[in-house]
Amino acid sequence: MTAQVLEIDAPADANFSKVQIVAGKRADAWWLGEARFRGGKYPLAAEAYAAVLKSKGAESYESDARHGLVWCAWRTKDGDRTVQLAEDFLRRHADDPRAGEVAFLAEAMGEPEHEIA
Repeated sequence: MTAQVLEIDAPADANFSKVQIVAGKRADAWWLGEARFRGGKYPLAAEAYAAVLKSKGAESYESDARHGLVWCAWRTKDGDRTVQLAEDFLRRHADDPRAGEVAFLAEAMGEPEHEIA
């Protein structure tokens, strides 16, 4: 199995400054994304969520990672990216219970030239 190594910003212990994410271990990357998001490290959270989408294995975290990416773009006030990611989420996960929330986030960016399909 291949592995991806993500750096941890300001680790509590220098021995844990890197996290190795093994292909197929999407949960590792997703939880790292969640921790970074909760800590307000939105670009780093987006990096971890993107790692989920690049890894191989079960699809169980795909919609969660895409949802996290939308929120990261919204929190960093990147309107175009929020809309792009929201449209992708809605195209792939139209039946997801969070679809309305995702559409709202894109519309809340205040960019009327974008329409959410």
